[in-house]
Amino acid sequence: RQEPTMAQWKPGEQWRSPIAVSRKSGNMKTGPVATTSVSQVTCPPACPFLDGDCYAETVGMQPFTTRRLNSNTVRNTSTIARMEAAAIDALPADRKLRVHVVGDCRTITAAGIVGAAMVRYERKQGHKAWTYTHAWQTVPRSAWKGARVYASVHTAADIAAARANGYTGIAIASTKRHPGRKVYRLLGVNAIPCPAQADARVKCETCAICMEPDKMAQRGLAVVFEPDGRKRKHS
Repeated sequence: RQEPTMAQWKPGEQWRSPIAVSRKSGNMKTGPVATTSVSQVTCPPACPFLDGDCYAETVGMQPFTTRRLNSNTVRNTSTIARMEAAAIDALPADRKLRVHVVGDCRTITAAGIVGAAMVRYERKQGHKAWTYTHAWQTVPRSAWKGARVYASVHTAADIAAARANGYTGIAIASTKRHPGRKVYRLLGVNAIPCPAQADARVKCETCAICMEPDKMAQRGLAVVFEPDGRKRKHS
């Protein structure tokens, strides 16, 4: 029996894989970078965005991809991580790589597998690979094998705990709109609004903020995101 194409897949059917990898994304926010997405079974259950407020469940065509990946019956996070790592290794590495448009690594083992693949990707042609994690409470940054990873946090206590677990890059998920485009104080730190949310002409492809967690930390900065459903404007 021939597998359905993306357009032919219908809710209730099982998709053929818990991972999806794109060599060149058509995502409006990221721009034409390479991307990976995986089933939300890989996300930590404690993530406050699951089941309602997650970008992957609410914005544009992304919920369609998320439902497809979630329909697959593979539930072992290490197995999914190995599949994702193999797909990353198969990419030509000819552009930047955004890991986990949807999904995460909620175990130390999974983070090590995917993180190592991200590092191998960078070594091919020098293009950076980056991601964010809600699993910082139980997965130390060291588990990611040197990959570029931001701890996605919500409170000042989260920031302190993430730093204690080795994370230098801090990404704040705010419930409010950015007050402007300039750095402002939020949760006791200097936060810079995501440039791509402030101006639709800016893409992740050309913005290096989230690709440099250590440099951002050295400058005393965190990056802050308002809810992704907000309409962005040219300015």
